[in-house]
Amino acid sequence: MKKTLPVLAIGLMVVSAAGITVGDTSFDTKELKNKYNSNTDQLPSFMSDLIGDQTINLNYENMTFGVEMDGVKINRTSENGFNETTLKVWADSSDVENITNSKEPIKALNNRLKNDEIRYETQGVVNTVKFFVAEQLLKIGSFL
Repeated sequence: MKKTLPVLAIGLMVVSAAGITVGDTSFDTKELKNKYNSNTDQLPSFMSDLIGDQTINLNYENMTFGVEMDGVKINRTSENGFNETTLKVWADSSDVENITNSKEPIKALNNRLKNDEIRYETQGVVNTVKFFVAEQLLKIGSFL
């Protein structure tokens, strides 16, 4: 199934991580947390319902990096990921470079998601339903 959501949320996380990981093999968790948290005002309000209070593992290259959200802010990070998550995301450096170098980063991210180059997987029934409804609303919105 092609994934088209959450473009902004995954994009912000991937691009935030990209600023730290491109050309490097390690995360600076404090820098990532500060960088991401200082940009959350750019998220539309509906995104807080979607990504708020998630425990996310970002699988990037050969690393798994975990973020625990408090609302839309990163509360806690793990350089080894978390055992129990509500959302898993897979991306690599070519995805990050494509998005960060694009004149239209949201469109570039959406294309990567549609082509399963960046993937995500929800965990749990409530989260799966929440993301399904959001995907359907985005599809309807694209026709208006």
